[in-house]
Amino acid sequence: GANGRLSFCLVLERAKGIEPSSQPWEGRVLPLNHARIRGHASYHAAHIRKAEIYPWLCQVQRHIPRHRVCRHVPEEAHNRRAWNRLSGPHCPWSIPADDDRIAAARRGEFEITVAGPRAVPREWLGEPSGQSVLCLGAGGGQQAPVLAAAGYCVTLLDISDAQLALDREVCTRHALDVRIEQGTTTDLSRFDSSSFDLIVNPVSNPYISDVRQAWREAARVLAPGGRLIAGSINPLLYLFEENEGEDGKGLTVVHRLPYVESESLDEHDLALAVQGEMVFTWSHSLEDIIQGQIDAGLIIAGLYESKRTDTRAPSINRYAPTYIVTMAEKPGA
Repeated sequence: GANGRLSFCLVLERAKGIEPSSQPWEGRVLPLNHARIRGHASYHAAHIRKAEIYPWLCQVQRHIPRHRVCRHVPEEAHNRRAWNRLSGPHCPWSIPADDDRIAAARRGEFEITVAGPRAVPREWLGEPSGQSVLCLGAGGGQQAPVLAAAGYCVTLLDISDAQLALDREVCTRHALDVRIEQGTTTDLSRFDSSSFDLIVNPVSNPYISDVRQAWREAARVLAPGGRLIAGSINPLLYLFEENEGEDGKGLTVVHRLPYVESESLDEHDLALAVQGEMVFTWSHSLEDIIQGQIDAGLIIAGLYESKRTDTRAPSINRYAPTYIVTMAEKPGA
């Protein structure tokens, strides 16, 4: 890969001509550069040193002729397939709310998160009665069922069919009335203007190329006085090549911002990554994340930071928060 690093992920059992193995990573999406997946896909894979996987990588490379490689720029349809592949019990964003959380929400005892473990302030959510909520890019069964159980009128939109299936299963089991839609955060044309009092958007904008378009669409479908609660990744995270603490190297600045995952790979590595259904990311700038909401006609009224505390969190989390959560209001109420 670029600069001599392996920087893509593979689905090994799908590679043509390679016999299925009994290795613990068989059938998993394997990010060979954990930093480039920003900790997302790495949750879905066994923790494997690059040297251990290299013999299998060589087999895969032999089945992709270099003379047939072209510069393929991933689009959102690719991430739809990639997230369908990633969704599952090994992904922390695919673990739906359990029966106890739903029961507690029905008693009015609930909280939700949109970025890291820190809960969204309850005053940002407002009272459930009569509130129409759009859970945007929020598949996985973690926000929409809880809010519906608490009494909000909930619509859910996500790009991944597999993530939406998790919400559908929870809602069916608990008889929750949630409108479930498959689609992208950059196109909300199916919804009328001023349709929602609240939009809850967990971290999803790293998986779209144009975050400003997402903000414009969110602002359009918000009613006057409505609120957008959005989780984002601090773009500083994308500067570093994660060394997993090996040899005491820590963090090394490698990338320029804004970071575009597909542009960090050479043509051959990019073809491998596309074939392996890697989830591609865009870092966006703080200007696009925050000023972009203001330019869309919203007023930033609240902000907090959060960070991952799990054992697989990139090591930058030991030094600085890696998530930003904003609450923006649409004027005019």
